[in-house]
Order: sequence, then C-alpha cells, then structure tokens
Amino acid sequence: QSPPAAVHSTEMSTPSAPGLNIHSLPCTVEHTGKARVSTYLLVSEDETGSKLVHTTFRGRHLVGTRAAMPAGCEAAVLKPAISTGTESAADERQYQAKPVESIFLWGADFPRSSPAWQSAAAWVAAARVIHAE
Repeated sequence: QSPPAAVHSTEMSTPSAPGLNIHSLPCTVEHTGKARVSTYLLVSEDETGSKLVHTTFRGRHLVGTRAAMPAGCEAAVLKPAISTGTESAADERQYQAKPVESIFLWGADFPRSSPAWQSAAAWVAAARVIHAE
C-alpha cells in the first residue's frame, strides 16, 4: 500500500527535529536503498552572490536553486512505523514523518524552473484568499 498523500504531525514543528533537505536530480537513480547524501552530495553557494547553488553528481557539475517550503505549507517524508506485532488492522497505516525544510532543484547546466510543487503551493495560497472570510 502507498502512504497517504499528506500527513499532519505535531512532531513536524518541534525545534528538536531538524528538517530534511530533498534533492530533485535531473536523472534517474536505480538505487533504492540508503545513501549517505550529506557525505557525497556537497552543496556550495554561488560565489557571485546569486541564489544559485552548485554540486557534482557522478562527476557531472549540477546547478540548482534551494526552494524553501512556502509559508503555511508543510511537507514530510513518510516511513512506515516499526511494527510491534500487537497492532490491530486499524493501526496498520501508521507512519513516522520527518519534516522537509527545503527542496534543492538541480539541472545539468542551469537550474530547473517552475516545478509542479511550486505551482501547487500557488494554488493553495490562491484558495486561501478566495475562501477567506
């Protein structure tokens, strides 16, 4: 079964739980296991003062932008909770949520623009304005 599309967790807002950085790469990676991303995908700020960031992946230079989560929006990476074997059928769909702090959008020669999640966030903001009382 797939995890739910959204989850709300009070745990997501605690200062003791640092947010994750998600990297959206311009390629397909076949590996599905654990990876030490913070060890090997080293991000450096652009020296010209722009908001661009740089890294290399498998020897290729990548240019990207760091996109923070829009105000009022939260995202989380879901992982199935560890089963103790005593749960009922109603408890089967419990997940641990780790909050997402920002998303890095990488391109091969220049950063990718206007991803779908930013468009979705704009629609959420528009809906709030339309439905405000």
